[in-house]
Amino acid sequence: MDKGWLQAMNMSTLCTSHAHSGAFYDGRTHQYTIHRNGTFDGKYLVKKIVVVCQSYQSGNRAPVKGETACDLGVGSFYPVGEASLTREGGPVVVLEQDDYFAITEGRGENEVRRTFNVVSIEVLSDGCR
Repeated sequence: MDKGWLQAMNMSTLCTSHAHSGAFYDGRTHQYTIHRNGTFDGKYLVKKIVVVCQSYQSGNRAPVKGETACDLGVGSFYPVGEASLTREGGPVVVLEQDDYFAITEGRGENEVRRTFNVVSIEVLSDGCR
């Protein structure tokens, strides 16, 4: 992906006129539904990615594992790519595969890494469903 956005949000803000990516959390199933936009293989897409937390790791501490460990900030926007410096000075890096999704923020002792198991990935036809 060249550049884009990743957002965690509640369902009431899921559909807007702004190009972005977003997510909400379902406490019953512990699933995050992440909407991610950007240019993938030369084509602008909005993807709906349903994930469940695998682990959360902060700095050099041991990872915390389990469905409730990730604490992804609902309502937060995450710029992705070169312009995505966090408060700690490190980039936001998103790794997406068919069965694995990860968000890493910061560097070194300030790095926060969340890993997820992918439940489903869907390309949204109009970017707003």
